[in-house]
Amino acid sequence: MIEEKTPLKWKFKTGSSVYSSPAVIDGVVYFGSYDKHLYAVDIKTGEEKWKFKTGDSIYLSIPAISEAVLYFGSNDNHLYAVDIKTGEEKWKFKTGGQVHSSPVVSEGVLYFGSCDNYLYILDIKTGEEKWKFKTGNQVYSSPLVSEGVIHFGSPDNHLYAVDIKTGEEKWKFKTGKANYLSPVVSEGVVYFGSDDEHLYALDRQTGEIKWKFKAENRVYSSPAISESVVYFCSGYHLYSVDIEIALELHKEYAKEEERQKLQKKQLEEEEKMRKLNKTALSAEEIVQALWNNGPADGIYNYSYETEVTHAEADYIEFDGLGCERLEEVDPDADGYDPEDTEKIKIDAENYIDSNFEGDFFDNVNANTLIKELGTDIISKDDIESAISSMLDDLCNLFCGFTVMGGEKLYPELGDNPWEHPKTIYLEVSAPDVLLEDLNPDWTEDEYYLVD
Repeated sequence: MIEEKTPLKWKFKTGSSVYSSPAVIDGVVYFGSYDKHLYAVDIKTGEEKWKFKTGDSIYLSIPAISEAVLYFGSNDNHLYAVDIKTGEEKWKFKTGGQVHSSPVVSEGVLYFGSCDNYLYILDIKTGEEKWKFKTGNQVYSSPLVSEGVIHFGSPDNHLYAVDIKTGEEKWKFKTGKANYLSPVVSEGVVYFGSDDEHLYALDRQTGEIKWKFKAENRVYSSPAISESVVYFCSGYHLYSVDIEIALELHKEYAKEEERQKLQKKQLEEEEKMRKLNKTALSAEEIVQALWNNGPADGIYNYSYETEVTHAEADYIEFDGLGCERLEEVDPDADGYDPEDTEKIKIDAENYIDSNFEGDFFDNVNANTLIKELGTDIISKDDIESAISSMLDDLCNLFCGFTVMGGEKLYPELGDNPWEHPKTIYLEVSAPDVLLEDLNPDWTEDEYYLVD
């Protein structure tokens, strides 16, 4: 029987899933597993050379190797330094969160991020902290060191550039959404992808945008650069973008954007000048004029005639809040019938007096006026319409007051006055109001309404 050929040389089983990418050096492959171990495996035989146990799973952190020491992060909140020959711990450094970031070694210094929102810088020999830099969210991104500056992203929607000697921020660039992945630097330009569906190209020195490219989905891969072309993945696609053309198009877009900004500024200036030429009218001043100069008194002193039965008139006059009887009625006369009708006059003040001021300002106030009209140039007609609406709301409140509950004389029809068919409700109507009625100087066609 002919043995089937296979490209597989070997496979090595761990105790759980493997998300970390491997690192290979001197015939040994090193990688972490969700089973809490970092493994060292012979690349020829696939046999385990050693394994190192941490306090929790090892997720995305890819080991970094420098001078026979392996550096990697764990979900137990530690960054470890392990001897690559023996698998023995040299030191460990505790952070305030899980360490998903892959560490980077440069000139005797170790750089990595933590889910506690910090980027850490450690001495690789001792594991002692040199400094740390705080961001607004977790740091998953593996840092990139280039010409004395460390670049890295954060889910706080920023890409950072930090001086490696001082730990001071040189610049930061804001994107529309989170930035999880590592940037790339090429010819003075920093390239990185964001969850806001863009690939960005920034000036390495200043952080100013040189161009950006919109993909169809979030950019969840670090870019690669080759021969003036940037390659990156988004959604189901691999993109290939010509850097020179992207830069040229961005310059054209920038010119158009600048033109639109200038046009917007000119329009704002024109609007500002238009407002300066309009009389400012305070919403609070209007409300006070409604209270002091007639409309409030017109509602309070409102009276009307209505027709009720003799019995109802008796109750309203003697047991209710009062009325003026407009006809002579003799209850002792022959033919008197309490169900016959007569005309009476109702004065609204008797029914609305107890909390009139509070009810007035609950319904007629500057906040209501501004909410309906806004603070801008408003026509006189619109202001008067808003005033009418507020006064109508106040009168509708009063029209819910009872002159006589129907249950008082007709208990057989029910005991709830609000549902009783014989209940008599107050009638109140708002006066028509013109601005010049409130103030003879308020005659302009438009005003700049303010709080």
